Amino acid sequence: MANENLLKRLIFIFLGIPLVLFIIFFQVKFNILIFIFLIILIFLSAYEYYFCLKSKNLKINLILFIFQSIIIITSFFLYSNRLIESKFLFFLLISILLSTSFFYIFKNNISLNALTLFLHIFGLIYITVSISSILIFYSKINYSPNLFLFFLTIFWSSNIFGYVVGMFWLPRTPLNLEVSPNKSIKGFVGAIFFGTLIPFLLYIFLQNFFIFNIKNNFFVLALILTTNIFSIIGDLFESAFKRFCGVKDSSNYLKGFGGILDTIDSILFSFPFYFSFLMLLIN
Repeated sequence: MANENLLKRLIFIFLGIPLVLFIIFFQVKFNILIFIFLIILIFLSAYEYYFCLKSKNLKINLILFIFQSIIIITSFFLYSNRLIESKFLFFLLISILLSTSFFYIFKNNISLNALTLFLHIFGLIYITVSISSILIFYSKINYSPNLFLFFLTIFWSSNIFGYVVGMFWLPRTPLNLEVSPNKSIKGFVGAIFFGTLIPFLLYIFLQNFFIFNIKNNFFVLALILTTNIFSIIGDLFESAFKRFCGVKDSSNYLKGFGGILDTIDSILFSFPFYFSFLMLLIN
C-alpha cells in the first residue's frame, strides 16, 4: 500500500511540476494566468472546505463564500496591479468580514450559527486570503517567479522526504499526536532535516537564480527553517480539521494525495509567513 501511494505521488509530481513551472514563469500582462489559476484553486478548495464542514452538520453558505472569495481575490488582483490603494483593499476586507455576520446571527440556534459564522470567516482568511496573497507577492518581490519556486522547493522537500523517511525507515515510532496518528518521529525529523537542507543547498549552488538580495546566508537559512516548520504545522492543522469534521480526505480529486486542501494545506499556512519574513529581511 505504501509503495502504491508513493508511485501515485511520484506520477502526480512529474505530471504536475511542468504545469506549475509554466504558470509560475510564463509572464503575461497583469499576471492574468496566475490570477485565473488561483481563482480555480480557491473555488475547488472552498467546495472541499464546505464538504468537510457539511460532514459535521455545519453548513456555511457556499454561494456567499465563493462570491466573497471572488471579490477578495479580485481586489488583491487590482491592488497588485496598482489599480486600487491599500486603504481601499483593507476597507473592502473588513466590510466583507463584518457583513458576513448578518447571514448567520439572525437565525435560530445562536450557538451553532456563531460557530458557523466563525468557520465561514476563518475559511475566507485561511483559504482565500492566503492564496490571494500570491498575487501581491508577484508585485512586491523582485525575481518573484524564482523566489516563489524556491518556496515550493521547501514545501516539496519537506513533504516528500517526510513521507519517504517516515514510511520506509523502519521501525516506525509514532509521534502519538491525536490529530495525525500516522505521523512518525522519523518522518518528522526527515521533513525538518531535508526540508531545510535541500533548499539551502540549492540556494548556495544557484545564488544567481534564487536572488534574495540578502547578504547574510544565516538569514536565508532561518527563512528556510521557519518556513519549513510552518509548512509542517499547516499539515498538522489540516489533519486536525479533518478529524474535527470526521473525514479522511478533503476529497478524492487527486489520487494518492486526497483532495486539493490535502495537497496545499502546508502552503496555506507557510506562504503568508514566507512572504512576510522575506519582506522584513529585504527591507
